[in-house]
Amino acid sequence: MYKDCQILSDLLDLPYSIYTDDCIKWLYDLYISQYKLCPMEYKGKRLIMRKEPLIANKDESFMHLICGGNCKEIHEERARRLLWAKDIILNEPCTYNCDCEKILIWKQKSRIKMYLKKYNYLVIIEERKEYWIFVTGYYVSGSHNRKELTKEYHECKKRSTSNV
Repeated sequence: MYKDCQILSDLLDLPYSIYTDDCIKWLYDLYISQYKLCPMEYKGKRLIMRKEPLIANKDESFMHLICGGNCKEIHEERARRLLWAKDIILNEPCTYNCDCEKILIWKQKSRIKMYLKKYNYLVIIEERKEYWIFVTGYYVSGSHNRKELTKEYHECKKRSTSNV
């Protein structure tokens, strides 16, 4: 459990320097065991981790989790939170009575965004006809990015309420 949040795993203690092949292998093995070998569902449909295009011979979803869309360098903040995307997906809606302000959830076209504001972590999945596909999950750095996500959430909620 991370701090006072009942759903988040503790930050990973990386056994190797973040920039080594040993660290990437260790993280990838963890990703395989926690994401690929343990199927997930969201709202009654299976959730698939995106495999292709392979990046450095690793699943695209894995690379998004540890280094983002450009995959130029591994980010320690992302890597240490490798399990958080799964924690959030499996615990939405959050039913724990803790002080983490719950998960903000909104839909934009076929995508669902889940933002745990207190811990600055965002998960994005995309709906397909018969399943969901994992897009990304990451630690949101920078106060501007955090404000933009919160603003986006409130605007989407306001639009969905006015369309009812």
